[in-house]
Amino acid sequence: MDNKNEKYLWSLIPVMLIAVMVFGIFTLGNPDELMSGNFTIAILAIAIVYCFFIIWSVFTLEGKALVEDAKSKNRGLIIFILLFALIVRVYIASMISGYPTDMACWTAWSNSAFENGLFKVYSSSSFLDYPPGYLFVLYGLGWIAKILNIGVGTDTYNLLLKAPAIISDVIMGWILYRLCAKKLLPTMGLTVAFLYIFNPLVILDSAAWGQIDAVLTLAVVGYLLYLYKENIIAATLIFVAGLLIKPQMLFFGPVLAVVFIQYAIRNEKLKVLKVYLISLFSGLALFAAVVFPFTQGRPWYWIFEKYLGTISSYNYITLNSANVFGLLGLNWMPTSTVKMGLSLGMWGIIGISITVLIYFVLGFINRDRKNIFILTATLMTGVYAFGLKMHERYIFPVIAILLIAYIYDNKRSILVKFGVLSTAVFINVAQVLALIHIPPDDLIFKVSSGLIVLIYIWLVVFSFSEVIKSYRESKIEIIAEPGEFIDSSIPE
Repeated sequence: MDNKNEKYLWSLIPVMLIAVMVFGIFTLGNPDELMSGNFTIAILAIAIVYCFFIIWSVFTLEGKALVEDAKSKNRGLIIFILLFALIVRVYIASMISGYPTDMACWTAWSNSAFENGLFKVYSSSSFLDYPPGYLFVLYGLGWIAKILNIGVGTDTYNLLLKAPAIISDVIMGWILYRLCAKKLLPTMGLTVAFLYIFNPLVILDSAAWGQIDAVLTLAVVGYLLYLYKENIIAATLIFVAGLLIKPQMLFFGPVLAVVFIQYAIRNEKLKVLKVYLISLFSGLALFAAVVFPFTQGRPWYWIFEKYLGTISSYNYITLNSANVFGLLGLNWMPTSTVKMGLSLGMWGIIGISITVLIYFVLGFINRDRKNIFILTATLMTGVYAFGLKMHERYIFPVIAILLIAYIYDNKRSILVKFGVLSTAVFINVAQVLALIHIPPDDLIFKVSSGLIVLIYIWLVVFSFSEVIKSYRESKIEIIAEPGEFIDSSIPE
């Protein structure tokens, strides 16, 4: 990246800062504004400013050569970016209390875990629909609050509850920088990290809303990076850890299945059996080690009832999620509602089944390891766009995955998909924060829904083109050694 382009990059930082300040002035500085028309104006303004930055990034980053860069200078700049992003998040987190239901749950669970004992939290809480993994973090936050004499329900306590997600944002920004600096250029890594760390959706989710999707995203990214390296044992352990944090990790299970089956086809049976058994029993051991202390006299299968209860507790086809059902005006419609001869729940099951089937087809055609990222983004976007009982934030990890797909593929169109998807989901999540329940006929909601459906179709077409290309190249250009899996990504 030449000095002229670098100058343009840093000249846009004040623009982003102004956008964040506008968000603070119109909405966060006065929580009452959340329910006013000013909020809609603010989120649309933020989305437009961010889109301009993405457009600039698309044309600036396209086709950059792999050359040496000033690493020391860029390292100082990435530290500045991450610290500045942290300050912005602390400011926003301290100005807005968060999504009422979620913050009330975090508060009750963290306080209960510390006061009544971590392993008694399920019996001492009137409502707790999360698996036990994140309860360890909440217990630690309750302990910190007690040591520092932070009152429950205060602004400082809310900021403390948001801290894990905010820290996860910063860590993800660093990971993206490091990956891009290693695969492409350190200066390009600055831009990619900036695209994530100052993504309005990412800021809104952790600092304003107070959700922990950023924590799950770290698990998902680690899981995919290990699968890219075909380290199935490590990937399995991370998958289990993610599943213990949020049930939504289950959506990424097909990725492990495809990678392992491909691994089994290419390697000796004894080696495959060894990897399978170590992965299986280490994963089960981790799961049992975390779950067992919470059993407290319950039957051994209580945790599975907890997962099933969480899944079955929201019997609506879509819960504010901008997907095909939102596009059709079916937001908050019961899954039992019959449309075209089938219940909406059945249509949602069909939608998930088709998207997973498409993923398996693409996954088994694929011969290039770097495509694992774009294929995973396609899978999760499809599950969100056509599945049942989706919440507005379930698609959140795709934002980071698309940036990693760009790092490994260096193609302009991936950044475009990232930009459109980020904007659509940001507007969707911001509407939910403002309105709690989005009206089914809301025009902005339907536009966001339509964009996400179109992005999925675009991802399928793009992924199909990439895997067919990889398949042809594997047949024509490369003769692999036995047990070798072709990787045509940029050499390290």
